[in-house]
Amino acid sequence: MLPKEWVAASLLPGIGPATLFKLYQQGIRPLALLENQLPTGWRLRHETYAALARKPHHWLALAESLLVQAEVDQQLCLCLEDPRYPARLLQLPDPPPLLWVRGDHEILHWPQIAVVGSRRPSFQGQALALEFGQKLTQRGLILTSGLALGVDSQAHRASIEEKMPGVAVLGSSLDQVYPRRNLGLAQSLLEQGGCLVSEWPPGTPPVAQNFPKRNRILSGLSLGVLVVEAAELSGSLITARLALEQGREVFALPGSLQNPMSRGCLQLIREGAELVYEVEHLLTALAPGITAQRASLSTMTSLSDAALLKAAETDVAMSLRSDADTLRSDADTKLPAQTCVAGLAPELNQVLDKIEFSAVSLDELCERLQWPFPRLQQALMELELLGYVRAEAERVERVC
Repeated sequence: MLPKEWVAASLLPGIGPATLFKLYQQGIRPLALLENQLPTGWRLRHETYAALARKPHHWLALAESLLVQAEVDQQLCLCLEDPRYPARLLQLPDPPPLLWVRGDHEILHWPQIAVVGSRRPSFQGQALALEFGQKLTQRGLILTSGLALGVDSQAHRASIEEKMPGVAVLGSSLDQVYPRRNLGLAQSLLEQGGCLVSEWPPGTPPVAQNFPKRNRILSGLSLGVLVVEAAELSGSLITARLALEQGREVFALPGSLQNPMSRGCLQLIREGAELVYEVEHLLTALAPGITAQRASLSTMTSLSDAALLKAAETDVAMSLRSDADTLRSDADTKLPAQTCVAGLAPELNQVLDKIEFSAVSLDELCERLQWPFPRLQQALMELELLGYVRAEAERVERVC
């Protein structure tokens, strides 16, 4: 199926996903929009009417050019009426009219859980994201995340280490992977049988306002969202709240009250997210949705062999029955480290940045810093006198 008309319609200024979805729901072909032949009662924005002064072939030619570019780049374009379009996204009030996919599109129909969180997580946060991700993939779930630094990257690494497909939803087009340092991670996901997804056509750069928009796709594809460390004004909280609006489950890992990266999770828990500290908590809550989605797969194109084999090996269905019966914008990555304290010597800031709000051993801290013990001891003495850390019995923790 060639979605040229949908691509052309999506290029019109003033036309958003909600309008195009309304066309789809009412059975109106996008060509009727391009020809300005909509039924009575439809009203468009002034900039849209101005754009429609051009003949349809202008927009169709632009669409054709994008589709050719996508084919060269090994991208598949799925429109709303394509049977391969993920059914879960059609539950949204504003699903993306187009999904540009590179990799195995079939896994978009498999039960997924979104894993999101801080771009600058603590060492503990990184470890938890990887641990939970690995355990969830071992149970046959597909991990979906946003390819950002931090928690997102750890979630994708979990898929790769477990040799399971994973899904990355981008805030740019697929030919402009961002951040660039995660290009290798994206390639590893593809080699593992996963896929990259975007609603943006080829040539779209990573623009700040696109990242919050992609969050609805992250949560929409998934049965639930797991938040691992997030600040109070984090893009991860946008994803979590969208998930709640979409009727998805939201899970949050609790953390230290003194850790700024725990406050977003604690806030979500206060607002009704489910507090979890074991993978079984998620599996119990998600079991009915997983069972239903797995049953629907029998009537659809089958999942890639690698994922089916992995699911069979882990005997997910039996396990679940026994259990239950990026940015705010990507500008966040340019911020200084969350532990940087104004007026503190650079060397002391370097040490403080490596100390958790839960106790860490001095040996581990030496290893993180690659410092000799006497040098670390002197820095810790100064930080303790200043009231930033508390040392006790060969361990140290940050207190503010």
